[in-house]
Amino acid sequence: MSYFERLKAHFDAQDIELFCLEEVDSTNTFLKKRAAEHEMLAVALRQTAGRGRLGRAWSSEGENVYASFYYPVSQQEMGAITLCVALAVSDAIRELGVETQIKWPNDIYAQGRKLCGILCEGIYEGAHLKGIVIGIGVNVNQAQFDAEIAERAISIRTILGREQRLEEVVFGLKRHLDARLERFFAQGFLPLREEYQARSYLQGKEVCAGEAEGLCIGVSQEGDLLLQTQSGQVRRIRFGEVTQRIRPKKA
Repeated sequence: MSYFERLKAHFDAQDIELFCLEEVDSTNTFLKKRAAEHEMLAVALRQTAGRGRLGRAWSSEGENVYASFYYPVSQQEMGAITLCVALAVSDAIRELGVETQIKWPNDIYAQGRKLCGILCEGIYEGAHLKGIVIGIGVNVNQAQFDAEIAERAISIRTILGREQRLEEVVFGLKRHLDARLERFFAQGFLPLREEYQARSYLQGKEVCAGEAEGLCIGVSQEGDLLLQTQSGQVRRIRFGEVTQRIRPKKA
């Protein structure tokens, strides 16, 4: 059986609408056009216009997992759902034997390099939130990366030294998303906050977020990144790019 055939056999048994795509501009865009009252999943071999946070392009080779999961929701305040999703993806990859960290809000890192990107988008009817699309790109079996990202990216294959079956990665993602989101919708982010902070790639590091600089001391119950400045003030970062601040070495 092929990758797509194994996916179909698995998700047909769960009564989840599955779209298997050889090539698509973006799995998130594909599902956003088809928002429904039931769960859906789109999986592609290649994305021609995959997007990450802040509109960045995702590199989309044919050896990795590119999937988007659609969940209908009734809540109108999603709050820190993107952090909850990051925990779920981290769970799924750790299950394969890879130690992961989360770079706020939802990039998955391993061995100091980016392993996975996540993009969560709400689907609205007017002002009413109808559902959420969770796009996930995991570097699974890619052995080499473009020179411009080679020092910042890594794959599961590189870490474990062996190829992975792509469908098993997708199965794990769905299973852990279901578990984490069920708890999040019932209890919110607060019960997950300590666990998120324990996996934080930035925790205890000096970082820059726009004009703000400080020591990362955790996240709030709303999912904001908390920075302690040199003056002792605690700044909340809700949006934008956050980078680790590297101090120049003394001569």
